[in-house]
Amino acid sequence: MATPEEPITEGRRQRSTATTIAAVLIFFVTGIFALLAVAALVSAAVSGGLPQIEGARSARVAIFVVGLVVLGVCLWTATVGVKVLQLKSWARVAAVVTFGGFVLMSVTTLFSGQEGVPVASKFLSAVVTAMDAAVVVLLLTPSAGGDFRAE
Repeated sequence: MATPEEPITEGRRQRSTATTIAAVLIFFVTGIFALLAVAALVSAAVSGGLPQIEGARSARVAIFVVGLVVLGVCLWTATVGVKVLQLKSWARVAAVVTFGGFVLMSVTTLFSGQEGVPVASKFLSAVVTAMDAAVVVLLLTPSAGGDFRAE
């Protein structure tokens, strides 16, 4: 007979709430950046996306390349999110390293003292940084650690 701590699962391990919430946050943050990447790609591809001034073509190429890179990172994080839900040990490590890196990059940007950055932009950046940090913290909790066993 199963105890309350060990629910009956038919051939599958039960995920902890911490692991599930971490995966949801991974998908949410990835979705935000995927939308921004697609918007950058579309604006760079549309000829009227930037004013027709000297250097505008170079700027469009740069925006397009950045959009592709961000989309590639989104593909990576989405893959990691799926594998976290499948309780793959490597995915937990990859998520902690990836989102830990995002936190480090975001914190340095948030506190760089840049002038002229709108308050709303700083606020949204702080919210995304908090979600990235939450992914790391949730995946490092003991309950999430019990989800991931050596394969």
